[in-house]
Amino acid sequence: VQGNYNDPLPFADETFDALYHVQALTYAKDLPALLKDMHRVLKPGAKISFLDWFKLPNYDPSDSHHRKLLADVKAVIGAVWT
Repeated sequence: VQGNYNDPLPFADETFDALYHVQALTYAKDLPALLKDMHRVLKPGAKISFLDWFKLPNYDPSDSHHRKLLADVKAVIGAVWT
């Protein structure tokens, strides 16, 4: 199956027992719509796991601790050039 997280997921409601993604949230054009669609395809009680990164509003690029945390997270998920 080939798909795009910016389009509705090509699966019926309550199809999966689990969902795992890597950096889908980073590239979502409509994050609330994506999260709603992910929920739609999961069975009740299903598990979900995200591997993603984003900067919160309080991120301060002048804070060396903040920069280190961001760099460390990016290295773990392979997003070092983003």
